[in-house]
Amino acid sequence: MCITIDFVFSECGHRTPVIRPCQENGSLCGNMVTNPMAFTHADFCNDCFMLPDPRISKPDENQLGYPAIDSMVELYKLQNVEHETKDLQVRLQNLPLAADFQDPSYSLSNCKTMSLLPRDVLSVLFILVNQRLIPDFWLHILRGELPSPSIRHSILHLRQILMLNLALHGSRTTLSKVEWYFAMGYEIFCQVDSTSCDDDCGICCQPLNEIGEEGAPVKTQCNHIFHMHCIGEWINMSPNGDCPACRKMLQMILEPIHDTAAQGPPPEWLISLLSPAPQVDPNYAILMAQELVQLEAIVSDEYLRVEETDRILTDIQDELQLPSETFSGLEFFSEEYIRNSSEIVMMSLTGLSAANFTRYQSMVRRHQTNMTQFTTSFERLRERRREVENFNDPIQRYRTTTLALMTAEAEFLNGVIDRELE
Repeated sequence: MCITIDFVFSECGHRTPVIRPCQENGSLCGNMVTNPMAFTHADFCNDCFMLPDPRISKPDENQLGYPAIDSMVELYKLQNVEHETKDLQVRLQNLPLAADFQDPSYSLSNCKTMSLLPRDVLSVLFILVNQRLIPDFWLHILRGELPSPSIRHSILHLRQILMLNLALHGSRTTLSKVEWYFAMGYEIFCQVDSTSCDDDCGICCQPLNEIGEEGAPVKTQCNHIFHMHCIGEWINMSPNGDCPACRKMLQMILEPIHDTAAQGPPPEWLISLLSPAPQVDPNYAILMAQELVQLEAIVSDEYLRVEETDRILTDIQDELQLPSETFSGLEFFSEEYIRNSSEIVMMSLTGLSAANFTRYQSMVRRHQTNMTQFTTSFERLRERRREVENFNDPIQRYRTTTLALMTAEAEFLNGVIDRELE
């Protein structure tokens, strides 16, 4: 089942129907459902958007101007992202467009095949279109500059993807459960050739080979055939959601009517529109790996030296038969003080001769030096290891960060999107 959605453009007042085919190849199945609600978009339609200044399509009789456009441009200037948008437009020109965008006269097809985007990706697209490209377009128009047709084509291409996503999301609440599933291409029932059906529909009792308001015939998983609209109404109204013929449960394959994922991988075409990852010296990874190996060797050697001086200190303490706390702070005595002090003075302070005290103090200082060198090298090694880990797949990491930043910017816009979906 294909779905027709009506869009109303409030700035010019024009109405445009768009068909979303249920077939992946874009062909129409012959069974059409129309969304009963028209979706209003606060902009000009595609044809008016291609005029030198879209505002001439609707002369301002009351001289009230276009306050929504003025506010949009002022907010855009406050964000100071004009240079960023200029780079985006360059990347946008390399984005492959559908065949109907190749015509210089610009005739937009009203038939579009597409899959729903995850909501976080939709938020990023919302920013690119409504917070970057559209405001920049109007900024140039207000300056008296005329954006090129190719820029306009590209903007409309992204705008239509955004509009259809919002409308298809909203169709979940305006269409019946079965209609929405069929319109989105889910194979709930199998469509059958009406000419091969000689029986009557078990619900409306009308011939299955006559297609009327009841729709085309479809076959359930339990191999019973009904008019599509009839079985759809039955499932929506039946408390059990079972087959009218055999009472086998059917609703279990429809519940719940699932929302599009809140998060998901962005399509490649959207990634190509984001700022490219910074260029990295191809030899940088090799140099980092070499430095990492050298640091690991240095840390290993310094750790062995720490163990050695610690063992020597322990041996000295055992030899002198004194607890280590006895020597707390003695390493700070200067060599000159020790040299000028009599052996009697040193023995009275520590119970050691001047020679033994000098020997112990020297080893303590050596041990402290080794510990400091080891700690410094180990911290440096840990930092380098983190750099190596962060260096892995830098392009994907950059894209992920860019998407995260844009998603954060989109959080305050979620209310706007939710209102569009209502």
